[in-house]
Amino acid sequence: MYHFTSYPIFDNIYNKCFENTLEAINTNRPLQNTANHHLWSFMVGLCCGTPYILTASTLKAWFTSADVSIIVIGWLSIINIFYLLKFIWAPFFDFYNPFGYKSVKGWAVLSHAFMGMMLIVLSYCDPYIHTGLTISIAIVVSFFGSCITLALDGYWIRFIQGQKVSTFSGITEVGYRLGKIITGGCTLIIADHFDWHIVYMCSGFIIILLGTVMFFAPEIEHRKNNHQPNYLNAMSNSFQHIFHHGTWVLISFLIIVKVNEALEHHLLPVFMIRHLQLSLTTVGIITKFIGIISNLIGLGIAIKLIDLYKYKNSLFVGLVIHVIATMLYLLLCYTPLPNIPFLTFITLIDNISRGIISTTLLAFYASQINQELSATQLSIFSFLTGLSGIFFAPIASYIVFYFGWQTLFLTSCVLTAPSLILLLLLNNELERKRHLKILLHFRLPQIKRNY
Repeated sequence: MYHFTSYPIFDNIYNKCFENTLEAINTNRPLQNTANHHLWSFMVGLCCGTPYILTASTLKAWFTSADVSIIVIGWLSIINIFYLLKFIWAPFFDFYNPFGYKSVKGWAVLSHAFMGMMLIVLSYCDPYIHTGLTISIAIVVSFFGSCITLALDGYWIRFIQGQKVSTFSGITEVGYRLGKIITGGCTLIIADHFDWHIVYMCSGFIIILLGTVMFFAPEIEHRKNNHQPNYLNAMSNSFQHIFHHGTWVLISFLIIVKVNEALEHHLLPVFMIRHLQLSLTTVGIITKFIGIISNLIGLGIAIKLIDLYKYKNSLFVGLVIHVIATMLYLLLCYTPLPNIPFLTFITLIDNISRGIISTTLLAFYASQINQELSATQLSIFSFLTGLSGIFFAPIASYIVFYFGWQTLFLTSCVLTAPSLILLLLLNNELERKRHLKILLHFRLPQIKRNY
């Protein structure tokens, strides 16, 4: 799920961009209690920020601590493929509601319950002794986590209709980032002082508790229409709409733009724990607390860059900064270890660049999306951009295993070149949709989906 934070310095930009747009949004019901609905907006963000990290960086840190092969750890990225494939069942969530519920919120409540139970089961596994079983259960956890984010994406869009979108976006963003800190940073600190069994056991109860809270969230009925839901038509229309707005150059760019990030980012916990010999507490503080703050800085920079210089230039700045950060990681390998101040600085630069790239891409997505199938088309765009993260992460593990960390970072720098070349050919496509009038309506941050 994606969000944008409301910064005071950008309030004028938000108001100018959305003043006329908000008047045109169709509402299903008025929101009477502003404070109450601010709370529910925060809860939606919190619920969407917690699931993904538990089967991403936190799971890799667990496998790293258990001394599992880096080859296996690299392949763990495949577990989260459901977050990319959720566009397959997105129309089902848009068209149907669980028994006893009037909105897509029901899918979120049920998914919370099942994910929480599977996390408790996962807590009893040993990734070193029962590697296959642990991965199998983690796959199930990932599926229900993707269902949570998919359901709450649709719920949130309906929930904020007719309201000041920038305000609700900021509140939701706070909850989203807090959720990532809890399951990404706090879990590593707990594991460092207690045990991984405690980490995933507590995470399971937290997920169940969040689902219980969302059970009491306001019901929002689906908007009625005159045509019968048709899955094949929904998927066909979504793909046709997306490919109608982009040439093969654009599609290729979306697929490879995050190759360099995929090569290095998915193995950074392993790099810090094994190569730099850092404690889990230190890794949690650097990667999540500092990383998320710097990512928010990148988000704010991206909004300003898009408004002033359009999508192309914003992406160019983000890619160049990311190359610089990767070169600094390469330099870190040749400095006396552990060099925590230098690592903290690199993490700051790296996450700022990722925030700029992710935010700019999602802003471009929002400008291309047909609102009638917003959840489905958002999922398809995320699928295109996330392909590299799923399939290049295992390649990164082989590079490290056979050639070392220095080769990995150098390869990541070199593979940025194709993205920059394609970007030069995307001037017209990216500049064609300059305004941000739909951006916060869809509450896009992911990033994501791919920090």
